[in-house]
Amino acid sequence: MQLSKPIHVKELADEFGLLILGVQDQMIYGINEIHKVRPGDLSFVDAEKYYSRSVNSAASVILINKEIECPEGKTLLVTEHPFDIYNQLAFRYRPEQVLQAAIAETAFVHPTAIIEPGAIIAHYAVIGAGSLIQSNAYIGEYSVIGQNVRIQPSAIIGSDAFYYKKNQGWICEMEELWTYHHTRRCRDWRRKYYQQRGVWGYHRWRGHQN
Repeated sequence: MQLSKPIHVKELADEFGLLILGVQDQMIYGINEIHKVRPGDLSFVDAEKYYSRSVNSAASVILINKEIECPEGKTLLVTEHPFDIYNQLAFRYRPEQVLQAAIAETAFVHPTAIIEPGAIIAHYAVIGAGSLIQSNAYIGEYSVIGQNVRIQPSAIIGSDAFYYKKNQGWICEMEELWTYHHTRRCRDWRRKYYQQRGVWGYHRWRGHQN
């Protein structure tokens, strides 16, 4: 995602209380995940096994949860919760576009894909060849549906982001930032709720099979 106006790293550091390592006078021109970054972009990493890949990527600025050696020409912004800050920035600067049709004009739907009545395809979503989006399903902004995928009726794809992270042997669901300002305690409650059930109970509750 390209920013309409660049952000100085010191501006982010002051807002979120970040420690700056490396280049102190860096500007951020975009926000992207690691597989999409370009020079001038900000990305994040919060797992040590991905540190090397992230800091040596094309990204100029990396949110990270540990002080490490900073490569020449880059800026590391150290924080306990890199993903929280990254996600908040992504939501803040992502342009909002009102959906005025069932299939947004900016979405791409392959000619062989089938979209049933009532399904919603939001802005910049991609629907691959041979896929079937059944009635009343919602495919959110920037979602990518691959080839020959079936999305069942009333499914919601691409809503509020979350990711899974092991914590002392249990799997925790980390709800993300559109409610960041007022749900930190709610997120902690969810973590406790899933831990009490353990890994297997968590998967059964979510409806997954091992």
